Amino acid sequence: MLSYKCNKSCSFCFAKGQDRIFPKEITVSDFKKVLDWLENLDFFKDEKNRKVSILGGEPTLYSKFEDAINELKKRKIKATIFSNGLFSSKKINVFDKDVITGFVINYNPESHYTKKEWVLIHENLAELKTKGFHLKFSYNLTKNNLEHEYLIKACKKYDIKNIRFAVCCPTAKYDNDYMGFEDLKKYKNEIIGFVKSASQTGISLDLDSSIPLCVFDEKEQLFFQKNVSMPNNYCKSAIDINPDLSVYYCLALSNIKISDITKKENLREVNDFFNEKTKSLRLFHSFPECKTCKYFLRKICQGGCLGLKKKLMTPDEQKIGIKTWGGIGDGLLVTPVFKALKKQNKKLKICVVCNNNHKEIYENNPYIDRLSVLPDMSAFEGLDEEHIFETNYGKLKPSINYQKHATEIIADLLNINLKDKDISVFITKKEEEFAKKIISKYKNPIVIQITSKCCKNQEWPLKYWHKLIKSLPNHTFIQIGLENEPQIKGAVDLRGKTNIREAIAILKYSKLFVGVDSFLAHATNAVNVKGIILFGPSTEKVWGYKNNINLNKNLNCSPCIDILGAKPCPKSKKCMTKISVKEVTDSIKRILEEKKTPEKKNIAKKRLFRIF
Repeated sequence: MLSYKCNKSCSFCFAKGQDRIFPKEITVSDFKKVLDWLENLDFFKDEKNRKVSILGGEPTLYSKFEDAINELKKRKIKATIFSNGLFSSKKINVFDKDVITGFVINYNPESHYTKKEWVLIHENLAELKTKGFHLKFSYNLTKNNLEHEYLIKACKKYDIKNIRFAVCCPTAKYDNDYMGFEDLKKYKNEIIGFVKSASQTGISLDLDSSIPLCVFDEKEQLFFQKNVSMPNNYCKSAIDINPDLSVYYCLALSNIKISDITKKENLREVNDFFNEKTKSLRLFHSFPECKTCKYFLRKICQGGCLGLKKKLMTPDEQKIGIKTWGGIGDGLLVTPVFKALKKQNKKLKICVVCNNNHKEIYENNPYIDRLSVLPDMSAFEGLDEEHIFETNYGKLKPSINYQKHATEIIADLLNINLKDKDISVFITKKEEEFAKKIISKYKNPIVIQITSKCCKNQEWPLKYWHKLIKSLPNHTFIQIGLENEPQIKGAVDLRGKTNIREAIAILKYSKLFVGVDSFLAHATNAVNVKGIILFGPSTEKVWGYKNNINLNKNLNCSPCIDILGAKPCPKSKKCMTKISVKEVTDSIKRILEEKKTPEKKNIAKKRLFRIF
């Protein structure tokens, strides 16, 4: 953005007022600084990628415009000029074809110009065309500018084959002539009419803003998608560099800002920053239809301009409802989503309605603002239905249809990207003291959980458990589970003697965990305890963790949990019976040996220190 100075004052301008915020124009030294930064980017070193867009304001008003063009020429960088076309005819001599590949001209109805301006813009268009510059028109639809016949006529006159158009987006203060969501529905016939006129004349259209497809009926949606290139209907950050080197996500979201683009290592770092900051807006539903809309769910449409979504999201409305599903383990799998949502928007209120068995694991969770337990739905009070999500990933048959972790699948249901998949449980000091008191009584304590509530096919034979305990007499096995579960001889019996949170606290202070795919297997990730998890009907790809050793025979018939469900296994649970006691004992010894190794290194370091 060379300069925010402009020789027009269009009612729809989304850069309105920027000349009062920034320096009048970029300094030559900062312009060179930006180009130096660009030339350090790997992708920019490829000749075909060495191109920039020159914008404003009106960029041709930049006092050092000729110097800027010469600097680009020296570096062999190409440029497209975004202009209103109202520059002096003398300026045309500065437009070097070795640098400037073409112009995008903001072209409005005749009523928007003085007589002198109307003559000038047409003289300039004719001259640019004569000199062989590629021309494209830029067209802004507003509720007060729905004409398009003049535009089609000008395209024919100057043999222009492409129009970059937008439904006008708002400024940060919403003080321009922008198109609101209600206007899009009101004037959808005019929008479709423009697309029809262009397509009938052989003019291609590029959409430069986001139009929610649901403003059109189904037939119109298909027509619109067929005849309009829509790269921005699920918009990404526009890397528009201001005169002070700052970058906004977009002008409507000027609160989302990088203060100096040259401090960033690469464009991925820039995009990651902006994507993280706009997640909550993308999640927000502009219309009730968004919740079930195939375009919204497939990320073909984001439900309209994020600037308009921001206006809809008043502080009181920044709430999301999450209804949890399944067993205790399934409840734990939702906790990374709570953290991710809060991290991307601290003002967002997370309201949770959970199963009774999830209540304990969600207690003290700082990322949950309201919690109620079914059938009590009070946590969702005041929330519209379109802002309430369910975490029932089980209906998607994840072990068959996915090669990603369950936490990521749940995040997909809420339309967010998940970077941190770690489970969270917030244990109190009292619970920790309770656990320490119990654990301190036993030598080398190992926690075990032998049953799976959702599927008996996941259980390891009882005789294997008995043999495991006998094979490691120097270790104390602590059995945690329900009171009616089979008791393992030789294990400390805590069946039914702890609540869920106490069980997790005991797990935290144990040496390690051995168990089937169960809630404590998930909890190992929350308390950072290593475990040996026995997989058979389920798969570690969906339910496993890197902190554990995941044992799985990977038979041809597995995973089958999403096929058989709770039905008995017709193959006598071979996937579980083939996991030998020796494999488990070897895994236990391996983990314990790894734990000793750092201690030995520390002792060695201390000895070396004493010698020196």
